[in-house]
Amino acid sequence: MNELALAGQWLRGRETLPRYLILGMTNLCNSKCVTCFYWDHLNVNRHLEMSLEDYGRALEDLPSLYSVVLTGGEPTLNRDLPGVTRLLYRRHDASNVTMPTNSLLPEQVEAVVAGALESRTDERQTFTVGLSLDHVGDRHDEIRGAPGNFPKVAETYRRLVALKRRSRGLLVNVQTVLASFNRDDLPEITSWVAANFSEIDFHSFELLRPPFPDSSIRPLTASEYAHALRTLKPYWARFDRYRPILRNLKVAAREAELETLEQERMVYPCYAGTVSGVLNPEGTVSLCEVQWEIGNIRDFGWSFRKAWFSEKANELRRRVAKRECWCTHSCFMSSSLPFSVKGLAKMATTFLRPLDGAERE
Repeated sequence: MNELALAGQWLRGRETLPRYLILGMTNLCNSKCVTCFYWDHLNVNRHLEMSLEDYGRALEDLPSLYSVVLTGGEPTLNRDLPGVTRLLYRRHDASNVTMPTNSLLPEQVEAVVAGALESRTDERQTFTVGLSLDHVGDRHDEIRGAPGNFPKVAETYRRLVALKRRSRGLLVNVQTVLASFNRDDLPEITSWVAANFSEIDFHSFELLRPPFPDSSIRPLTASEYAHALRTLKPYWARFDRYRPILRNLKVAAREAELETLEQERMVYPCYAGTVSGVLNPEGTVSLCEVQWEIGNIRDFGWSFRKAWFSEKANELRRRVAKRECWCTHSCFMSSSLPFSVKGLAKMATTFLRPLDGAERE
């Protein structure tokens, strides 16, 4: 089902439970990234993390899922990850599963991805890997707090590209956190990626957001982000292999983030808690990753439905609808835009406007 069809189905009132899910796999991480908004949850409370059986119970009453993002920590450190991806594809008919990785374990990443592709029931189902890359060379390692990380990103890329050439449905992306430490180096970073990672499908940029553990860095201002987007749009135009609607949705979402930063308010309706939701490794159900925690799924008899339609969840949704919050979280910005008239208009405008500045024929 494509994005616009899903939006139309929801707008007709047929969708209630989330179809976009951020699914935490573990709090364990082998990096010490200065950018991590989840840093104070890492490598603690491992005994509370869900088992494969727990994931099966927690997700049981969810419908077919359009998109699932497997997060951490580092997702590949969870030994149950292959079982969870199999569950998502076979029981929940997931259209796409996405997994970011720090690439510190290239062989393990390759094995996880190969297993995920084999577990699909339909070759139209896709698996997307996001290779974290915040700078070039040693500077990347410093940001990630992991010496020797940079060459392992390159090794992971080579392994995945080889797998991609023989497996339909694998997408390989690069993901970069955009902040004060690399705002002036975008030409260097994008040139390196274009020259060395020529077979990636897309290169995403995520705005730094608090809380993060390093006080020497800071998020971009609206004017700095506007300048960055002027640099990035011609670069994004090169990714002509990527599905046009997805590429332009990503660009529209980045422009919406800029408007949000400029106005410091929720400019476009957010449907966190309606079309998208979060289940963390220890079983916490939330409307989004930033705030609006509902409670632990164990307290709802392992029923996601009961948690999602609890009185607390309903009250939190009312608060989101009243625009009591605003953020630039890319996942929720991208998943929300197709579900409002204003968001669809934004997407249409972006689609009709060439990214590289050239006129459309």
